[in-house]
Amino acid sequence: MVNFYRCTIFLHSCLSLWFVAVPLPSCSFQPTKNHKTTKKAVDRFTRWTNEHQDRPGKTRLLWIDGNNVRGVGKFEWNAVELQQRVARFCHKYKIPNAIVVWDHGNDKFSYSARYCFSESDTTSPVTLVADIDDDSKFCVNLLILFSGLRQRADDVIVRESNHLIASTFQDNSIMDTKLDWASLAFVTNDRELNYKLRQQVNPTPNSIRLSRRKRRDDGRKYDYNIDPAKNCVTEKNQKSPTNPLFCDSTGFVNLLCELPGEYDMGMSTIDTEASELINEAKSSIRSCSQSRRRGYNPRREKTWERCVQAETLRRFLGKILRSEDKPLSDVELPLELNENATFIAKFIRELESSRGFPNTLQAIGANKGHAVSLVEQFTPYLGPTRLDRHQRRSLDCYNTLLRKEE
Repeated sequence: MVNFYRCTIFLHSCLSLWFVAVPLPSCSFQPTKNHKTTKKAVDRFTRWTNEHQDRPGKTRLLWIDGNNVRGVGKFEWNAVELQQRVARFCHKYKIPNAIVVWDHGNDKFSYSARYCFSESDTTSPVTLVADIDDDSKFCVNLLILFSGLRQRADDVIVRESNHLIASTFQDNSIMDTKLDWASLAFVTNDRELNYKLRQQVNPTPNSIRLSRRKRRDDGRKYDYNIDPAKNCVTEKNQKSPTNPLFCDSTGFVNLLCELPGEYDMGMSTIDTEASELINEAKSSIRSCSQSRRRGYNPRREKTWERCVQAETLRRFLGKILRSEDKPLSDVELPLELNENATFIAKFIRELESSRGFPNTLQAIGANKGHAVSLVEQFTPYLGPTRLDRHQRRSLDCYNTLLRKEE
């Protein structure tokens, strides 16, 4: 009996080591078979595009909850790969502006890239240049925001979208391009974020709760608490052209997977290097998990792993901006040539100056007391306070391994 018990423990240990040591096979995400969801997403974006063709002076802006979309795609794409697909998607549907909001990062941060597509040659995107537009080019302004440690991407989307529609931003505008709720589109399947945005468009309560607390109504639909009389008014408002477009992440991912080959484009040098750094970070995360005899599943990223990837991308983008001669807000088109580019440049300046999203990375030296480059000292990867003790311990072990390697 004792020998049988020892053999059982030995086999269990061997199986555990095998699951940790054997790498998982490479996977390729396939879109879901729900053709109804995909068709609904296509119809919504097509209708949204057609409606704005007859609205002069109205630009369009696409908001994307980055990690929510990646989660629907089983985390098959890293952040840079998703941004590339978003740029191709905007090229197809002629959306001039897109904002991808990422959770985490050691601090709030903003970055902008400009992709210019030529109708005759779509394989060479131009990023971060001040080219003068002509009739043969369509440009996509892609903004990247990191929420930092004290808030989520949901809070950034709610707060900044409300700021764009607010009178304070519209009154200070110096061009004819204006925004209203019908000019915005949101991609997420987060139920609470959808609820916040819909309450923001049609405000029933006096204030909007931006912080995410533990809900007591888990599993309950929000429409159940609405009176029948108010429900009729809500249905009428949803059909009005003043409401934004809401797209489910599942249908959006299917659209990204089904983009035709004519909208393919090659990665720029900056995007290629950023993607390689993120993949290296994922490899080091895997090595750290295996050293602790823990399993690693690339299709189920943990929160601390997303913290490391977000901060890796943020540090690289900050390094690129420091190496440039002039700040990103100066890279813009003249006022008389492109009102849309002027609008997005104004929003970038507000993000940097008054909205708390700088585009520079600096670390304070511990002994000298002055600003030094992040490359000159080791800066640990930080996580939000909502990490549990197991994920906090994993993140600390990862920082310890990196510090020993340096």
